[in-house]
Amino acid sequence: MSVVVLLTEAFWAPFDFSPDISVSTDSPLNPEQPLSSPFTVTNNWNLVLHQFTYACFIDYAGGGGPFVENIGITRGSDVTPKVRGGESKTFVCPPAFAISDLETVELEIIVEYRPFLRLWPVSMRTYRFETLRRTDGSWLWKPQPSQFD
Repeated sequence: MSVVVLLTEAFWAPFDFSPDISVSTDSPLNPEQPLSSPFTVTNNWNLVLHQFTYACFIDYAGGGGPFVENIGITRGSDVTPKVRGGESKTFVCPPAFAISDLETVELEIIVEYRPFLRLWPVSMRTYRFETLRRTDGSWLWKPQPSQFD
């Protein structure tokens, strides 16, 4: 039995089964509709990711008035059958509500996928962002430390 395990490990050793996925946004932020900014998810891995989808979870939103926490998930409507190595997918988080007098929004982008040669389970990674006001008065999404930093 140990010979079979050893041979299996030797066969799969050249493959890295920890996909390298990144989430970014370069667009300026509309403070009244912060979720209207597009996000880009890139498969930096050399193999295909299957059943690729995303969700946006608003942890906190605060402004001139009362703040709200754990607002909930807004999920993308499409599941991409596969995202090849080096490919990117751009999406906008569906708006959960209108925000006015924005001061702070904390957002999690949840990426779900099934790695190459894996039938189940679907894996999940979370990427965190927070609004930041620049000195010129414009807003942007600033990446925050996540489980992969």
